[in-house]
Amino acid sequence: MELLEYWRTIKKRLWLIVLLTVLAVASAIYWGQRQVPLYTTTTTLFLNPAASSPLLPYEASGSTQSLANTYMAYMRTSAFANLVAGVLDAPLPADEILEALATRLVPDTQFFQISATHPDPSLAQDLANSAARALIAENAARQQAQRQQIEAQRDPAATLERQQLVQLQTALQEELAVNSDQIAGLRAQIAELGDQLPSEDLDRQRLDLRQELANHQTLRVELYASLAQTQAALTTGSEDPAGLLVDTAVVVDPAPLPQEAQPRHLLRYALLAAVAAVGLGVALAFLLEYLDWTVNTPEALEALYGLPTLGVIGAYRTRGGGRDGAEPVIALAEPRSPVAEAFRALRTNLQFASPGSPPRSLLVTSAGPVEGKTVTAANLAVSLAQAGQRVILVDADLRRPRLHRLFDVDRQPGLTDLVAGPRTGLQACLHPGGLPNLWIMPCGPLPPNPAELLGAPRTAMAMAQLAAVADVVVYDAPPVATVADALVLSPRVDGVLHVVQAGGPRRDVVQRARDTLRRAGAPLLGTVLNRVRAGDLGYYRYCYDGNYHGENGKDPEGRAWWRRTLVQAAEWAEGRLSKEEGDAGA
Repeated sequence: MELLEYWRTIKKRLWLIVLLTVLAVASAIYWGQRQVPLYTTTTTLFLNPAASSPLLPYEASGSTQSLANTYMAYMRTSAFANLVAGVLDAPLPADEILEALATRLVPDTQFFQISATHPDPSLAQDLANSAARALIAENAARQQAQRQQIEAQRDPAATLERQQLVQLQTALQEELAVNSDQIAGLRAQIAELGDQLPSEDLDRQRLDLRQELANHQTLRVELYASLAQTQAALTTGSEDPAGLLVDTAVVVDPAPLPQEAQPRHLLRYALLAAVAAVGLGVALAFLLEYLDWTVNTPEALEALYGLPTLGVIGAYRTRGGGRDGAEPVIALAEPRSPVAEAFRALRTNLQFASPGSPPRSLLVTSAGPVEGKTVTAANLAVSLAQAGQRVILVDADLRRPRLHRLFDVDRQPGLTDLVAGPRTGLQACLHPGGLPNLWIMPCGPLPPNPAELLGAPRTAMAMAQLAAVADVVVYDAPPVATVADALVLSPRVDGVLHVVQAGGPRRDVVQRARDTLRRAGAPLLGTVLNRVRAGDLGYYRYCYDGNYHGENGKDPEGRAWWRRTLVQAAEWAEGRLSKEEGDAGA
């Protein structure tokens, strides 16, 4: 049931949701059409990150992702934008350059893309290529500056030590060369002694030469060890900053000249605007429903008033008017209309309200003015008369009388003439109401003190006189919240009908009017909800279905023009076919 209430709330203000949606979609399409066409082109680079170096411990090298992130962050700075602005053919401000550029690393590759978007396609191409050139040049300049900084930060003591190691290496190499020559000479001498005849002196010389050769060989090993240590020391401190590995970026695919502008995505904008508008419209519908403190549905009126809603009259428009432009009584003017049927349903509900003794006198009132009490009283009286009852409709509103205008009769003589004195008889105060058993008693001359006149004993006598000659007497009384006239008359009738205009008075006003009538001793029968919109009729909407009982008597079958056209075409075709079949049979 709560979902049903939610749907009723949305359906009630569906026009607002549709209006907002149409405006939002139209605005989104108009905004999309008014946008300047943009052109996008892309330059593709290949990134080659350098290996980590012990001389550059602060370098984030070795990872393509980290190198790409570094480039992306750098390309969002004002310094880079100023560099690009310096190499562009056309001058552009730095903030516009930053807004036009976009970067991305192709996933799982070493390709880095720089995209530029601008209304001018040639400028977009120049911007993408210039950004790539500026990035490569700045990267090379940065790494060159780092190498120069490392070279400038070398220790002078380390340079002196290196020079000493170089001198030591040279001396060791020279001594090693001399040692090699000496070893070669000793080996030649030993070989020469080996060709002579053996003798003790010759053996002693050969032994001495061999001992000296062994000493030179030992010295040679020591020289080689010293030379190796010297070369190792030179190799450890011999890194050249100019030979270090660096991060490189190479242009693989320059940005081409874009030929087509970016798509406008009008459908996407329209859908987003429609979704937002529908959400806003639903929220506004519930907000307006929450802020609306009036009665709009029969169910709400029953819950508020505590009595059944005997009649639900939908909003309608009449055709033509009576005297002084007054609207005609629809039960007389359009008896086949759904509204007339609603008044007949009210008549039936009144008879079942007290089945043992149906009310013979009814007072119709409302909380405030312009709620339709006079029209309700007039149509109810006509419906009762159409059922065969003798009905007298009395205009007891001695402040703003309207019944004489509705039925196009003279205002005098009337109720005040009957109450004021015996000069005017009852028959003279009754006017024909358009039906054989319906009479209208207008208000008569307006008195200066209506409440006192209606509360006088002669008024009670006149009301008893009317009840004696009619089956039902219907009184049109002034509003309860405005004057006390209805409170004076209410205890003297068999039943009181409270007419409430849908969306009219506030709920507290309706409740105060009900409480006032109860304190006055009024026999309340129920309420009539008047001028109900089609979306708030609920179950009663079936009473207004023109497909059943013909709207205004003009279309008995309730068909729309296109439906009538289709039916007529089908009937014509069926008649044509029957005629052809008959001719064929003959």
